[in-house]
Amino acid sequence: MRCLRYWALILFLGVVPAALAQTAEKTIAFTFDDLPVSTIGQNPEPESQSQASQITAKMLAILKKHNVRATGFVNEMKLNTPGARDFYSGLLEDWLRNGHLLGHHGYSHLQFGEVTLAAYEDDFLHGDVIVPLLLNYRRINERYYR
Repeated sequence: MRCLRYWALILFLGVVPAALAQTAEKTIAFTFDDLPVSTIGQNPEPESQSQASQITAKMLAILKKHNVRATGFVNEMKLNTPGARDFYSGLLEDWLRNGHLLGHHGYSHLQFGEVTLAAYEDDFLHGDVIVPLLLNYRRINERYYR
């Protein structure tokens, strides 16, 4: 009897995972931090804007080529660039126009463990201005924070 239970258990363990694997849908979330462009920072110079445009266009083209939808997490401090505010906000609009989502990543990318709770909360509120406006304009109700 013990041998029969053992084989029944082996059969069960062999069949159930295979059945689950056939019916379970697997998903991957593609996310990008520190938008509008992590490598440019807050540079208003035309060559930096050109480079930011090229980087964004390449990223969006690769995502489109592979039919991938992503969420980009924005540090709004990077939008607060004198002489380039509209330009950098426009890069975020490119993400939305291409069917991607935007999320909130704090104003200045503070590290939670390195600042007070009050400072972290202030940074959150300070950085939750432009992205909600862009999402609301497109009637996107999803909100993400990283």
